[in-house]
Amino acid sequence: MFGVAMDTAPHFTSPTKALLAGFVFEEPASAATQDTLARNERLGFRCGGLGLMVRYEEGSELSELPAVHRLPNSPAWFSGIVNLHGRLMPVFDLPRLLGTNLSSQTRPFLMILGHDTSAVGVLIDDLPRRLQWDSQCVVSHDGLSAEAVQVLGRAVEIDGQVWFELEPAYLRRRLEKLLGADA
Repeated sequence: MFGVAMDTAPHFTSPTKALLAGFVFEEPASAATQDTLARNERLGFRCGGLGLMVRYEEGSELSELPAVHRLPNSPAWFSGIVNLHGRLMPVFDLPRLLGTNLSSQTRPFLMILGHDTSAVGVLIDDLPRRLQWDSQCVVSHDGLSAEAVQVLGRAVEIDGQVWFELEPAYLRRRLEKLLGADA
C-alpha cells in the first residue's frame, strides 16, 4: 500500500524486551556469596530484657510510643489501641505476656510487625539492631515460660546474648486466641 512489501516490513520489539536487551541475569557462584547465603540476618530488638528477632520484611515501622487507649476489661498484656496514620492498631506488651517487664530506664518504642490488616504493635525497650548468625549459633530454649515457648521460635546466641525468633503472623493468631479466651 505504501510501496513496502509485506516480507520486508520492519519488525518491532516490545518495550520490555527492548529495555532488557543486552542484560543477562546470572546467579553469582562465588564462595563469598555462598557464605553470605549460609548466614541469617534479622532485625533484633529487646522486649523486657528478652532478645527478639524478626525477618526484615516483617518489621514495618518503628515510632515513639503514641497515646495508647486502653480498653476496659482487657488483659494486662493488651496495652490497647493506637491511631497510627489514621488506622487503629492493637498494641501488645509482650514482656508482660511472657512473664518479664519492660525496662523502666527508657520510654518504650512502638514496633509495628506485619503489614496492612495483619499488623500489630509491640512495645520494645530500645532501638532495633541488625543481627547476623549462622546455624552454629542455635541454642536451646531452656528457662522460658510455657507461654513464651508457644510464641517464640528458635533461639540463637550472638555475642553472648540469646535472641529468640518471633513469627508475627503466628504471634497475631496466638494473641487473637488469647483475647477470645478472655472474652
